[in-house]
Amino acid sequence: MRTKMTSHRVLIGLAFVLGMNSQLNTRHLHWVGAVPRGIVKTLANPPASLLNSAMVGLRGEDPGPDVIPPDATEQKLNELLASASHENRRLWEENRHLRDQLAGFTAAANVRGSMTLNLLPARVADYNPSRSNPTIELDKGSRAGVETDNPVIVSANLVGFIQGDVGTLRSSARLITAPDTRYAVRLIRPGSSTDDFGDATYIYTDDSGTFFHCDMPDGTHDIAVGDLASLADDRYPQALGYILGVVSEVRLDHPENPLELDRIIIRPAVDPSRLRNVSIQVKE
Repeated sequence: MRTKMTSHRVLIGLAFVLGMNSQLNTRHLHWVGAVPRGIVKTLANPPASLLNSAMVGLRGEDPGPDVIPPDATEQKLNELLASASHENRRLWEENRHLRDQLAGFTAAANVRGSMTLNLLPARVADYNPSRSNPTIELDKGSRAGVETDNPVIVSANLVGFIQGDVGTLRSSARLITAPDTRYAVRLIRPGSSTDDFGDATYIYTDDSGTFFHCDMPDGTHDIAVGDLASLADDRYPQALGYILGVVSEVRLDHPENPLELDRIIIRPAVDPSRLRNVSIQVKE
């Protein structure tokens, strides 16, 4: 009986909040509208967590490598060979990913030096792909020490910066690929030292919001595919050294001046639509 009364009270409370929303003007509607959205997300999270735990339980633990029986048939041997080949490809891909991460960490460490970081783990609660203001919503806010302009990272890759509307238990980060933005970076060869760093150059967000670009004089640079764009912008001192992306193309056919310029294409190493967990760099 108590459970039924409690459910009725919750429904009445939600109806009251939604009723208030219908009477508000648009200037206040967005702020109050966050209340029922927050309630819904809070109620939805525990079942999702339980479901994930159940799935892990159903899958069970890794059974380990197959053992070839002495009387294995040719068909069985072919199956085991196919399985081993698949696992080998997976391990090579994992190795490549870890090497990329290590290169990013090394490049960031070369710029940042021995600076100690205070990283706050956060979960991505929502992703907004709006071209005018692409953001991700996070489940950490001012109570956890989050402040405006805190960098949001994955490994050594910069994802965005915390926006000004920091709540007590939530915050949102504007992605680095937001339109009309530019960053001063150094294009670094993976594994290089600070002695090898060249001058900083500006990269610009493409209108599509999917990559950055910059122009370099033809024949005067050694930029290659795989180089890292390390932030070197004094406007973001708290994020110096983090990786904005990786050089994916060096286009000799510049769209405006192909005889004198090369167009360098830099793609972010992180896809924000696939993010589930990030770190927020907060103050010590």
